[in-house]
Amino acid sequence: MDTVRANLGRVKVKICGMMQYVNLVGVTIGYSIASSISMVAVKRSNYFYKHGHHVACNVSSTQYMIMFGVVEIILSQIPDFDQILRLSIVAAVMFFTYSMIGLGLGVAQVMEIGKIQV
Repeated sequence: MDTVRANLGRVKVKICGMMQYVNLVGVTIGYSIASSISMVAVKRSNYFYKHGHHVACNVSSTQYMIMFGVVEIILSQIPDFDQILRLSIVAAVMFFTYSMIGLGLGVAQVMEIGKIQV
């Protein structure tokens, strides 16, 4: 915002700020929907594992969207949340863990099938 103000003036700062907030709202909604879909998928896979695939499993993602939104609101109240060192370390460890899980699952699938499928 400071760069826009210095180079383009006050009117463009307001336009840029409005676009940033619109983008932030869109990303937040997208993450809420994606996380609830992922949580429903985990719940459905557990249900199918326990009861079999022949049983219907109707799970709504609404409650998961609401829970994720509440957690987002609570975490957004923490001052300087992005500056917490331990959070950055945990995020990096989670990233590498997820990457290794994905890599491991990909290698296992290639070993099972015998070729790479696209």
